[in-house]
Amino acid sequence: MERIKDISEFDLITRLENILGTGITQNPGEIHLSIGDDTAVLNPQEGIQLLTTDTMVENVHFLPEITSMKDLGWKSIASNYSDVASMGGRPISVVITLGLKPNQYVKDVEDIYHGVRDHCGKYGGYVVGGDIIRSETFFISVCVLGVSESKTFMSRNTARPGDKIAVTGEIGSAAAGLELLSHGKTDPHNIPSQFIAAHNRPIPKIQTGAKLLKSGVKTAMDISDGLVGDLMKVCHSSDVSATIELDRIPINGDLKNYFPVDWLKLVLGGGEDYELLFTAPVPIMTCLPDDLKESSTIIGIINNGPPEIILSDANGYSHTTKDVGWDHFQTLK
Repeated sequence: MERIKDISEFDLITRLENILGTGITQNPGEIHLSIGDDTAVLNPQEGIQLLTTDTMVENVHFLPEITSMKDLGWKSIASNYSDVASMGGRPISVVITLGLKPNQYVKDVEDIYHGVRDHCGKYGGYVVGGDIIRSETFFISVCVLGVSESKTFMSRNTARPGDKIAVTGEIGSAAAGLELLSHGKTDPHNIPSQFIAAHNRPIPKIQTGAKLLKSGVKTAMDISDGLVGDLMKVCHSSDVSATIELDRIPINGDLKNYFPVDWLKLVLGGGEDYELLFTAPVPIMTCLPDDLKESSTIIGIINNGPPEIILSDANGYSHTTKDVGWDHFQTLK
């Protein structure tokens, strides 16, 4: 099987471009020049442009023994698309940088681009360029340009006291999938497939973000570092505090069965759900379209006060995030 050191950089780029095909690399309406020149040439769009980047490093952000290269390609795009979605935008163009070890298999790199193609083919955007370098550590770094056609955007610094806090989807499933994969529990007959899918192939909430923005929501971010950690970022940016009702957080029905001790730790701090966390005044929450109401759950409220998060349980007890550490969230169940 061929290794990276056995072929030229030009040959590798040509193979990867062929995998993507013209449907993922060329769009005459928005892209004048794509892969193959010194730089891509884009046609500026009306509205606000959004730019984000994210890097995944081997044995830091992913484990090759449990993450397939196709899933890595998918996830590297999804994590960036999720950032664009959290602002209410849609992705336009993608640039990918690969740091490759000489002994890596060419097929592995091709598989990454199969995952990239699958994701862009489903959720839009075009791969317009990138870079390939020799590295002692394998990594993939993605930069995405998006646009908000509403000429406005959602951010972290606009939460106000009295806002309700809501999340989309279910929280904690991606962390559960990582735990199960890390311990070799991958038998599809014994493990809910949604846990594995939530970790390996997260779905960016692009349409949801655009609808929230159109509905008047001004504050949002995606949940990548854990519910509490990301809500704390909102609190710091907006100079507010927050209260979460633990029993209102939406979770998969099997989560407690598979993790009777650690389920709450996974929910509050697991991360990589790539769901949207957003806040809005009651009148806006009340008037959200029915599909947004059905796909999201109100879990708390924004308060006056210094940045902190109060966790309120079903027994009426409250804990601040300063009172407990990540290793002790299971004591709150």
